Amino acid sequence: LDYWNELQLSTFVEAVHEQAMICGLAGALRLQDIKVLQPLNADYLGFRSALCEQRQRTAMLQITLAKQISQAIQPIEAMAT
Repeated sequence: LDYWNELQLSTFVEAVHEQAMICGLAGALRLQDIKVLQPLNADYLGFRSALCEQRQRTAMLQITLAKQISQAIQPIEAMAT
């Protein structure tokens, strides 16, 4: 989201899917990015720094942060309502 806006990302995801490929979005994603990115229908959202204490990629993964990310991701059925 630092480099591409939602429309650019949406176009990218659609283009990848039109080629029958799997698409993932990643790159210093934050918890709050889920609400913006999940509706774009990428197959994956990749998190690393968001799972580490103080967003330090070299720090150990924190289960509490992983749970927060997991809880923030809505099932596809819930997004349709």
